[in-house]
Amino acid sequence: MDRTTYRLQHETANIYPLGDVHLGSPACAWGAFKGAVRAAVRDPRAVVILMGDLFDAVLPGDKRFNADEPALALDRHYVSMRDALMPLKGRIAGVIEGNHEHKLTKLGVGSPVRRLAEDLGAPFLGFSGFVRILPCAKSDRGKWVHPAILDIYAHHGFVAGRKRGGKVNALEDFSLNFDADLYLMGHCHDAFDTKRVVVGFGGARQRYFCSTGTFHKTAEWGTMSYSEAKGYPIQALGAPRIRWEPNTRQRMDGDCRLNGRLKVY
Repeated sequence: MDRTTYRLQHETANIYPLGDVHLGSPACAWGAFKGAVRAAVRDPRAVVILMGDLFDAVLPGDKRFNADEPALALDRHYVSMRDALMPLKGRIAGVIEGNHEHKLTKLGVGSPVRRLAEDLGAPFLGFSGFVRILPCAKSDRGKWVHPAILDIYAHHGFVAGRKRGGKVNALEDFSLNFDADLYLMGHCHDAFDTKRVVVGFGGARQRYFCSTGTFHKTAEWGTMSYSEAKGYPIQALGAPRIRWEPNTRQRMDGDCRLNGRLKVY
């Protein structure tokens, strides 16, 4: 776990949590992922967090290895991933390692996402970490305005149940131990969001929870995948986009507070 800060260049931000691509799997929706990256590249307010399992990295001997497909070269996949993400260099706020990449770390091969973070000039956070989003300074009629700061806790995740309820519980349980405004979790290949209101001495504020989706098809024509064999539910492809407006006032429980606004698309 690690922490880092990222300062915005605009008054608002669009946060793109991208992960669970599984490049190297025959079920990887590489075209859909590149489309999501292009959307972030075209968005001047884009802030990207890479959520892990960018690479499938499944080796012979692993129960998830697909015997119908030849072993694919990780080096070639690394170059494809690096080249796809390079236009976002400078706008990647953090990089998370997934369980697929971590298996290579444990085998002594090394972490491809740690290397990717170095090439992209982005902070490597490990399995999880905090990203603090600092708004750009703003002057309103000669008076400095102090907008909200956004604290994000991102974790690759560990829940892979078939029902959504367990995933929601695991995601929201992060708030029992880690204090943040926005919680991001990958791994389960599901995309959903929830929110809760908490009250403290300063009044009420909202906490947002977001499961960050996937670019890996659950089943694919002409293949026999591990996810198909296990009967995992079909998941829609893609990732959410989260809009952060640090200068927006919200009225909660009668209190008008400058605590920013988050909206998940």
